[in-house]
Amino acid sequence: MALSRPSFLSACLSLGISAAAYRVLPAIASATEFELLRRISPVILDRTNANAMPDAEGNMQLNQGHWTAVVFQRVAMPLFWVGAVENDQQKVDAAWRAVDAAFAHQQPDGSFATGDGSPMPPTDMAFWLDALGHGLIVLQESPLGATSGRRIAGVLPGIARGASWLQQPGKLAVLEKGDLLGTNRVLIDANAFASVAVLLGDARFMTISDRLRDEALARLTPQGVLPENGGFDSSYQAVSLLHASYLYLRAPNSGLFNGLTIALNRELEAIDAAGNVSTAGNTRTGGQERVFGQVKRLDYSSVILGLLYSGLVLGRQDGVDAGTRVFRHAYHYSANL
Repeated sequence: MALSRPSFLSACLSLGISAAAYRVLPAIASATEFELLRRISPVILDRTNANAMPDAEGNMQLNQGHWTAVVFQRVAMPLFWVGAVENDQQKVDAAWRAVDAAFAHQQPDGSFATGDGSPMPPTDMAFWLDALGHGLIVLQESPLGATSGRRIAGVLPGIARGASWLQQPGKLAVLEKGDLLGTNRVLIDANAFASVAVLLGDARFMTISDRLRDEALARLTPQGVLPENGGFDSSYQAVSLLHASYLYLRAPNSGLFNGLTIALNRELEAIDAAGNVSTAGNTRTGGQERVFGQVKRLDYSSVILGLLYSGLVLGRQDGVDAGTRVFRHAYHYSANL
Protein backbone atom coordinates (compact mmCIF):
# COMPACT_ATOMS: atom_id res chain seq x y z
CA MET A 1 0.00 0.00 0.00
CA ALA A 2 0.97 3.66 0.09
CA LEU A 3 4.23 4.81 1.60
CA SER A 4 4.54 7.72 3.97
CA ARG A 5 4.86 11.17 2.43
CA PRO A 6 8.54 11.87 1.65
CA SER A 7 9.98 15.26 2.44
CA PHE A 8 10.94 17.57 -0.40
CA LEU A 9 14.56 17.56 0.86
CA SER A 10 14.82 13.77 0.89
CA ALA A 11 13.29 13.59 -2.57
CA CYS A 12 15.82 16.11 -3.90
CA LEU A 13 18.71 14.19 -2.36
CA SER A 14 17.51 10.92 -3.86
CA LEU A 15 17.46 12.59 -7.29
CA GLY A 16 20.82 14.28 -6.84
CA ILE A 17 19.21 17.74 -6.88
CA SER A 18 20.15 20.59 -4.58
CA ALA A 19 17.12 21.85 -2.64
CA ALA A 20 18.60 25.32 -3.03
CA ALA A 21 17.72 25.08 -6.72
CA TYR A 22 14.08 25.68 -5.85
CA ARG A 23 12.12 28.00 -3.65
CA VAL A 24 10.28 25.64 -1.32
CA LEU A 25 6.67 26.32 -0.37
CA PRO A 26 5.20 25.58 3.08
CA ALA A 27 3.67 22.14 3.40
CA ILE A 28 -0.05 21.71 2.78
CA ALA A 29 -1.46 21.88 6.31
CA SER A 30 -3.75 18.85 6.32
CA ALA A 31 -2.43 17.10 3.19
CA THR A 32 -5.92 17.17 1.69
CA GLU A 33 -6.83 18.28 -1.78
CA PHE A 34 -9.33 20.74 -0.33
CA GLU A 35 -6.48 22.55 1.45
CA LEU A 36 -4.43 22.53 -1.75
CA LEU A 37 -7.29 24.05 -3.72
CA ARG A 38 -7.67 26.83 -1.17
CA ARG A 39 -4.19 27.98 -2.20
CA ILE A 40 -5.34 28.52 -5.79
CA SER A 41 -7.12 31.74 -6.66
CA PRO A 42 -10.90 31.27 -7.15
CA VAL A 43 -10.49 33.34 -10.33
CA ILE A 44 -8.23 30.65 -11.76
CA LEU A 45 -10.57 27.85 -10.70
CA ASP A 46 -13.60 29.58 -12.22
CA ARG A 47 -11.93 30.55 -15.49
CA THR A 48 -10.21 27.24 -16.13
CA ASN A 49 -13.37 25.23 -15.49
CA ALA A 50 -15.78 27.72 -17.08
CA ASN A 51 -18.44 26.81 -14.49
CA ALA A 52 -19.97 24.47 -17.05
CA MET A 53 -23.53 23.79 -15.90
CA PRO A 54 -25.87 20.89 -16.78
CA ASP A 55 -29.26 21.60 -18.28
CA ALA A 56 -32.51 21.37 -16.29
CA GLU A 57 -32.49 17.57 -16.67
CA GLY A 58 -28.91 17.35 -15.45
CA ASN A 59 -27.37 16.52 -18.81
CA MET A 60 -24.08 17.81 -20.20
CA GLN A 61 -22.65 18.35 -23.67
CA LEU A 62 -23.73 15.66 -26.16
CA ASN A 63 -26.19 14.24 -23.66
CA GLN A 64 -28.37 17.34 -23.89
CA GLY A 65 -31.52 16.53 -25.82
CA HIS A 66 -30.54 12.89 -26.31
CA TRP A 67 -28.54 10.60 -24.05
CA THR A 68 -25.24 9.61 -25.66
CA ALA A 69 -22.75 8.39 -23.03
CA VAL A 70 -21.91 8.88 -19.37
CA VAL A 71 -18.43 10.17 -20.20
CA PHE A 72 -19.89 13.56 -21.16
CA GLN A 73 -21.35 13.97 -17.66
CA ARG A 74 -17.85 14.26 -16.25
CA VAL A 75 -17.64 17.84 -17.53
CA ALA A 76 -19.94 18.91 -14.66
CA MET A 77 -17.84 17.28 -11.93
CA PRO A 78 -15.55 20.31 -11.33
CA LEU A 79 -18.66 21.98 -9.89
CA PHE A 80 -18.19 19.72 -6.87
CA TRP A 81 -14.68 20.86 -6.07
CA VAL A 82 -15.00 24.47 -7.20
CA GLY A 83 -18.26 24.73 -5.27
CA ALA A 84 -16.66 23.16 -2.21
CA VAL A 85 -13.76 25.61 -2.21
CA GLU A 86 -16.05 28.60 -2.80
CA ASN A 87 -18.62 27.32 -0.28
CA ASP A 88 -21.17 27.57 -3.09
CA GLN A 89 -23.98 25.09 -2.50
CA GLN A 90 -25.66 25.99 -5.81
CA LYS A 91 -22.67 24.71 -7.79
CA VAL A 92 -22.60 21.53 -5.72
CA ASP A 93 -26.34 21.03 -6.28
CA ALA A 94 -25.83 21.45 -10.04
CA ALA A 95 -23.14 18.74 -9.96
CA TRP A 96 -25.57 16.45 -8.15
CA ARG A 97 -28.11 16.97 -10.94
CA ALA A 98 -25.52 15.70 -13.41
CA VAL A 99 -24.71 12.71 -11.18
CA ASP A 100 -28.36 11.78 -10.78
CA ALA A 101 -28.90 12.04 -14.52
CA ALA A 102 -25.90 9.77 -15.11
CA PHE A 103 -26.91 7.03 -12.68
CA ALA A 104 -30.38 6.92 -14.20
CA HIS A 105 -28.61 5.19 -17.11
CA GLN A 106 -26.59 2.66 -15.10
CA GLN A 107 -27.32 -0.94 -16.00
CA PRO A 108 -27.49 -3.95 -13.65
CA ASP A 109 -23.95 -5.08 -14.53
CA GLY A 110 -22.53 -1.68 -13.47
CA SER A 111 -21.94 -0.27 -16.94
CA PHE A 112 -23.89 2.64 -18.41
CA ALA A 113 -26.23 2.60 -21.38
CA THR A 114 -25.10 4.32 -24.57
CA GLY A 115 -27.30 6.25 -26.96
CA ASP A 116 -26.75 3.87 -29.86
CA GLY A 117 -27.00 0.71 -27.76
CA SER A 118 -23.35 -0.26 -28.22
CA PRO A 119 -21.35 -1.66 -25.28
CA MET A 120 -19.83 0.96 -23.00
CA PRO A 121 -16.08 1.45 -23.65
CA PRO A 122 -14.00 0.74 -20.51
CA THR A 123 -12.15 4.03 -21.04
CA ASP A 124 -15.44 5.91 -20.67
CA MET A 125 -15.99 4.26 -17.28
CA ALA A 126 -12.46 5.14 -16.16
CA PHE A 127 -12.94 8.78 -17.16
CA TRP A 128 -16.29 8.91 -15.34
CA LEU A 129 -15.05 7.29 -12.13
CA ASP A 130 -11.93 9.48 -12.16
CA ALA A 131 -13.95 12.71 -12.42
CA LEU A 132 -16.76 11.67 -10.09
CA GLY A 133 -14.45 10.24 -7.43
CA HIS A 134 -12.23 13.29 -7.56
CA GLY A 135 -15.16 15.64 -7.05
CA LEU A 136 -16.73 13.66 -4.21
CA ILE A 137 -13.48 13.32 -2.29
CA VAL A 138 -12.89 17.08 -2.30
CA LEU A 139 -16.52 17.65 -1.33
CA GLN A 140 -16.12 15.26 1.61
CA GLU A 141 -13.03 17.14 2.77
CA SER A 142 -14.81 20.50 2.71
CA PRO A 143 -17.28 22.14 5.13
CA LEU A 144 -20.06 21.36 2.64
CA GLY A 145 -19.30 17.65 3.01
CA ALA A 146 -21.31 17.38 6.21
CA THR A 147 -24.52 18.29 4.40
CA SER A 148 -23.76 15.94 1.49
CA GLY A 149 -23.02 12.81 3.49
CA ARG A 150 -26.33 11.12 2.75
CA ARG A 151 -26.15 11.90 -0.96
CA ILE A 152 -22.58 10.63 -1.21
CA ALA A 153 -23.57 7.44 0.59
CA GLY A 154 -26.45 7.07 -1.85
CA VAL A 155 -24.18 6.88 -4.92
CA LEU A 156 -21.50 4.62 -3.41
CA PRO A 157 -23.30 1.40 -4.44
CA GLY A 158 -23.43 2.64 -8.03
CA ILE A 159 -19.75 3.58 -7.90
CA ALA A 160 -18.93 0.14 -6.52
CA ARG A 161 -20.87 -1.55 -9.36
CA GLY A 162 -19.08 0.58 -11.93
CA ALA A 163 -15.64 -0.17 -10.48
CA SER A 164 -16.42 -3.88 -10.22
CA TRP A 165 -17.40 -3.88 -13.90
CA LEU A 166 -14.18 -2.07 -14.82
CA GLN A 167 -11.91 -4.35 -12.79
CA GLN A 168 -12.86 -7.42 -14.80
CA PRO A 169 -9.74 -8.82 -16.52
CA GLY A 170 -11.17 -8.24 -19.98
CA LYS A 171 -11.98 -4.61 -19.21
CA LEU A 172 -8.59 -3.95 -17.63
CA ALA A 173 -6.92 -5.51 -20.66
CA VAL A 174 -8.79 -3.09 -22.92
CA LEU A 175 -7.60 -0.16 -20.78
CA GLU A 176 -4.00 -1.32 -20.85
CA LYS A 177 -4.02 -2.00 -24.59
CA GLY A 178 -5.85 1.21 -25.44
CA ASP A 179 -3.62 3.36 -23.29
CA LEU A 180 -0.29 2.09 -24.64
CA LEU A 181 0.41 5.37 -26.47
CA GLY A 182 -0.95 7.76 -23.84
CA THR A 183 0.64 7.86 -20.38
CA ASN A 184 -1.92 10.42 -19.24
CA ARG A 185 -4.61 7.75 -19.73
CA VAL A 186 -2.77 5.31 -17.47
CA LEU A 187 -2.66 7.92 -14.71
CA ILE A 188 -6.37 8.71 -15.19
CA ASP A 189 -7.10 4.99 -14.90
CA ALA A 190 -4.94 4.76 -11.78
CA ASN A 191 -6.68 7.71 -10.17
CA ALA A 192 -10.10 6.29 -11.00
CA PHE A 193 -9.35 3.15 -9.01
CA ALA A 194 -7.58 5.06 -6.21
CA SER A 195 -10.53 7.40 -5.80
CA VAL A 196 -12.94 4.47 -5.65
CA ALA A 197 -10.69 2.77 -3.08
CA VAL A 198 -10.74 5.88 -0.89
CA LEU A 199 -14.50 6.40 -1.18
CA LEU A 200 -15.37 2.75 -0.54
CA GLY A 201 -12.53 1.95 1.85
CA ASP A 202 -11.70 -1.04 -0.36
CA ALA A 203 -8.00 -1.87 -0.68
CA ARG A 204 -8.62 -4.18 -3.66
CA PHE A 205 -9.14 -1.19 -5.89
CA MET A 206 -6.00 0.51 -4.56
CA THR A 207 -4.00 -2.57 -5.54
CA ILE A 208 -5.14 -2.10 -9.13
CA SER A 209 -4.33 1.61 -8.91
CA ASP A 210 -0.82 0.83 -7.65
CA ARG A 211 -0.24 -1.48 -10.61
CA LEU A 212 -1.32 1.21 -13.07
CA ARG A 213 0.77 3.84 -11.26
CA ASP A 214 3.85 1.64 -11.57
CA GLU A 215 3.14 1.16 -15.28
CA ALA A 216 3.05 4.94 -15.78
CA LEU A 217 6.27 5.42 -13.82
CA ALA A 218 7.97 2.69 -15.83
CA ARG A 219 7.36 4.79 -18.95
CA LEU A 220 8.91 7.95 -17.45
CA THR A 221 12.17 8.75 -19.22
CA PRO A 222 15.32 10.00 -17.44
CA GLN A 223 14.61 13.39 -19.05
CA GLY A 224 11.23 13.55 -17.29
CA VAL A 225 9.03 12.78 -20.29
CA LEU A 226 5.75 10.96 -19.66
CA PRO A 227 5.43 9.73 -23.25
CA GLU A 228 2.50 10.44 -25.54
CA ASN A 229 2.65 8.64 -28.86
CA GLY A 230 6.33 8.00 -28.27
CA GLY A 231 7.50 11.46 -27.24
CA PHE A 232 6.92 14.69 -25.32
CA ASP A 233 3.72 16.70 -25.59
CA SER A 234 3.51 19.88 -23.51
CA SER A 235 -0.29 19.66 -23.21
CA TYR A 236 -0.62 15.99 -22.30
CA GLN A 237 2.44 16.15 -20.02
CA ALA A 238 0.43 18.63 -17.94
CA VAL A 239 -2.59 16.30 -17.92
CA SER A 240 -0.27 13.61 -16.56
CA LEU A 241 1.09 16.01 -13.93
CA LEU A 242 -2.45 16.86 -12.84
CA HIS A 243 -3.68 13.29 -12.48
CA ALA A 244 -0.42 12.12 -10.92
CA SER A 245 -0.93 14.89 -8.34
CA TYR A 246 -4.49 13.69 -7.68
CA LEU A 247 -3.11 10.19 -7.30
CA TYR A 248 -0.40 11.29 -4.90
CA LEU A 249 -2.98 13.00 -2.70
CA ARG A 250 -4.95 9.73 -2.56
CA ALA A 251 -1.96 7.45 -1.96
CA PRO A 252 1.41 9.14 -1.22
CA ASN A 253 4.31 7.21 -2.68
CA SER A 254 8.00 8.14 -2.85
CA GLY A 255 8.44 6.87 -6.40
CA LEU A 256 5.49 8.94 -7.58
CA PHE A 257 6.85 12.00 -5.76
CA ASN A 258 10.22 11.62 -7.46
CA GLY A 259 8.58 11.02 -10.81
CA LEU A 260 6.46 14.15 -10.41
CA THR A 261 9.61 16.12 -9.65
CA ILE A 262 11.45 15.33 -12.88
CA ALA A 263 8.23 15.43 -14.94
CA LEU A 264 7.53 18.95 -13.67
CA ASN A 265 11.11 19.95 -14.53
CA ARG A 266 10.53 18.81 -18.13
CA GLU A 267 7.20 20.65 -18.43
CA LEU A 268 8.78 23.85 -17.15
CA GLU A 269 11.20 23.75 -20.10
CA ALA A 270 8.18 24.36 -22.37
CA ILE A 271 6.99 27.47 -20.47
CA ASP A 272 8.64 30.83 -21.13
CA ALA A 273 8.80 33.92 -18.93
CA ALA A 274 5.68 35.42 -20.52
CA GLY A 275 3.57 32.29 -19.97
CA ASN A 276 3.71 31.00 -23.55
CA VAL A 277 3.56 27.21 -23.84
CA SER A 278 5.75 25.82 -26.59
CA THR A 279 4.29 23.15 -28.87
CA ALA A 280 7.57 22.60 -30.72
CA GLY A 281 8.14 18.88 -31.05
CA ASN A 282 4.76 17.95 -29.55
CA THR A 283 3.63 14.48 -30.54
CA ARG A 284 -0.16 14.94 -30.27
CA THR A 285 -1.23 18.59 -29.96
CA GLY A 286 0.90 20.16 -32.65
CA GLY A 287 -1.62 19.36 -35.38
CA GLN A 288 -1.18 15.58 -35.40
CA GLU A 289 -4.57 14.63 -33.93
CA ARG A 290 -8.18 15.70 -34.33
CA VAL A 291 -11.22 15.45 -32.07
CA PHE A 292 -14.76 15.92 -33.44
CA GLY A 293 -13.11 17.06 -36.66
CA GLN A 294 -11.06 19.81 -35.02
CA VAL A 295 -7.27 19.86 -34.66
CA LYS A 296 -6.27 19.23 -31.06
CA ARG A 297 -4.87 22.34 -29.44
CA LEU A 298 -3.26 23.01 -26.11
CA ASP A 299 -5.54 22.26 -23.19
CA TYR A 300 -4.74 25.43 -21.26
CA SER A 301 -6.93 24.44 -18.33
CA SER A 302 -4.93 21.25 -17.77
CA VAL A 303 -1.59 22.99 -18.34
CA ILE A 304 -2.44 25.63 -15.72
CA LEU A 305 -3.88 23.22 -13.17
CA GLY A 306 -1.18 20.61 -13.81
CA LEU A 307 1.53 23.16 -13.03
CA LEU A 308 -0.30 24.54 -9.98
CA TYR A 309 -1.17 21.15 -8.53
CA SER A 310 2.24 19.58 -9.01
CA GLY A 311 3.93 22.73 -7.74
CA LEU A 312 1.84 22.69 -4.58
CA VAL A 313 2.14 18.93 -4.05
CA LEU A 314 5.92 19.08 -4.46
CA GLY A 315 6.35 22.38 -2.61
CA ARG A 316 7.76 23.99 -5.77
CA GLN A 317 7.22 27.73 -6.16
CA ASP A 318 8.55 27.59 -9.72
CA GLY A 319 5.70 25.28 -10.70
CA VAL A 320 3.11 27.55 -9.10
CA ASP A 321 4.65 30.63 -10.71
CA ALA A 322 4.65 28.98 -14.15
CA GLY A 323 1.00 28.00 -13.80
CA THR A 324 0.12 31.56 -12.86
CA ARG A 325 2.05 32.95 -15.84
CA VAL A 326 0.28 30.63 -18.25
CA PHE A 327 -3.08 31.62 -16.78
CA ARG A 328 -2.36 35.34 -17.17
CA HIS A 329 -1.21 34.83 -20.75
CA ALA A 330 -3.98 32.46 -21.85
CA TYR A 331 -6.83 34.38 -20.23
CA HIS A 332 -5.39 37.87 -20.75
CA TYR A 333 -5.68 38.49 -17.02
CA SER A 334 -3.66 41.31 -15.48
CA ALA A 335 -5.48 42.00 -12.18
CA ASN A 336 -4.23 40.73 -8.84
CA LEU A 337 -4.73 37.04 -8.06
